[in-house]
Amino acid sequence: MAWGRKGSLAAPVFCCLWVGSAWLSGCTEPESSVVAVVGARTISTPELVAFIQGLPEDARHEGEGEARIHLQTLIDMELLLMEARTRRFDASPAFLSRMTKARHDKLISMFEERTIEVVVSDSAVTANIAAHHLDRAVRVADIMIPDLATAQKVLREIHNGADFAQVARKWSANRQTAPQGGDIGRYVSRYDLIPILSEKLAQLPVGSVSEPIRIGQGYSVFKVLSETTFELKAEQRRKVAEELHGSRYQAARAELVDELKQNYGLQPDTDGLAIFYDALKRGESAAPEDPLATVIFRFDGGVILGSDAIDAFQTIKGDPLSTVGDVGQLQKLLERHVVPKAMLLEAAKRAGIAEEPAIADWLTEQARQLLIMGLRASVLQETAPLSDADVKQYYEDNKERFLHPEQTEVQEVLTETLSEAQHLRQMIEEEGADLGDLARKHSIRSLDIRDNDGRFHLHRHEAAEFGGFVEHAADAEIGKLMGPVQVHEGYSVFRVLSRSRKQETFEEAKWRAKSILRRKTQQKIFDEFMQEVRERYDSQVKIFDGAVDQVDTSLL
Repeated sequence: MAWGRKGSLAAPVFCCLWVGSAWLSGCTEPESSVVAVVGARTISTPELVAFIQGLPEDARHEGEGEARIHLQTLIDMELLLMEARTRRFDASPAFLSRMTKARHDKLISMFEERTIEVVVSDSAVTANIAAHHLDRAVRVADIMIPDLATAQKVLREIHNGADFAQVARKWSANRQTAPQGGDIGRYVSRYDLIPILSEKLAQLPVGSVSEPIRIGQGYSVFKVLSETTFELKAEQRRKVAEELHGSRYQAARAELVDELKQNYGLQPDTDGLAIFYDALKRGESAAPEDPLATVIFRFDGGVILGSDAIDAFQTIKGDPLSTVGDVGQLQKLLERHVVPKAMLLEAAKRAGIAEEPAIADWLTEQARQLLIMGLRASVLQETAPLSDADVKQYYEDNKERFLHPEQTEVQEVLTETLSEAQHLRQMIEEEGADLGDLARKHSIRSLDIRDNDGRFHLHRHEAAEFGGFVEHAADAEIGKLMGPVQVHEGYSVFRVLSRSRKQETFEEAKWRAKSILRRKTQQKIFDEFMQEVRERYDSQVKIFDGAVDQVDTSLL
């Protein structure tokens, strides 16, 4: 495979001071392109304007004084950086380690972006859909059983020749499908199914019966009755395209790494791998040599150390290094997870990416963010834990914040066919038939969900469970007869009886109340700390009213 290459001024010193929230005038104004100086750092008019314009709409303080408010944010950031450097955070091992990792990751990502080019055409997406049967929809029947032992007994009956439909009528706890021999009555694709069923049923041949599948607290056995194909929606095709692009990208990346390994003459260091393996098994303190400084691979102009391996595996879930059984397994694990990054990083350096000005700018901004986050974490790390009494009091004082999602109460009769639903609605409107009576006699909605009169509650987050009904019920006028509307299970004639939001109990709201109170407490602590920092560095902050006023005027 071939990869195509996709290819300071000194701060002026001014004499205007800002004290607390007072803006002092009567000072000599600098060039209009400067709005403030914080220590040795100049904040320019274009920088302030770009900062404001880059904010989300809900974060902007539009109106008179907007520029001053947002300038304070930029000043506060500079003051936090000054405080972080005063505390020597920029020399801490944790900061230096994070910056090294950030630099390496950035170099690798830029090299990959310029070197690996993968194009996925629409025809390729179509071919992939056909090859993996992603456009297949199946009509299935189910038998719902409460326990595994019964599920296995049911499966034995079917394997011994019993008719699936008869077994479903006899054993299934699904009241909605059991009368129809388990038939769910419609075609479903992998996109309609919960993840545990998506692959199992989408690939099951017509006529086949699944093993018992655990769903919730029980088990279900499925049979594929028939199949068809369907046209994927735009969002579904986009997801297929993304997955195809991802798999092709990883294949191209692996091929590139293999090429780099060959070009750089990568070779394992047998002795070093043995030392590193021995240290992993016996413990670093018992190793005769420093395993972190041990060379485990060599290539033209460089080496890979044990420390590189440890750093790489810190970002991987679990502890893969502890599972290796011999040096050979260790080498394979390192070749899969450590060598690729080392080769790509070396290639990025040889391509000169590390010396590009854009990298230096990016690293400067990355360092600023890490220092501010580190300082904030340091200030908040000694925050006293919240007591249950504190949380309970916050809940009592703010009960209006702790309500269940809106609950809609409906009464419905659900039928299999449109004509039946239209007939039932006509009976209600012209003959005065009672909706509850009709639900008792005709509704196919499971009694696990509704009462005998067709009443049940639903929430917006239950849209998937109710197959299109939630959207209709959410928009319906209370008390008005609605339908027939088509939902996944059939056709619905219904009436919304009420909408309400119930109060959460303290136990239900405790975790969220504690989270909110912790955030508020931490924000108060940090606001107080920020005020102390402003006072400490007050003499090093200079604001220029005229330039700020010009920015405010331009924003109005």
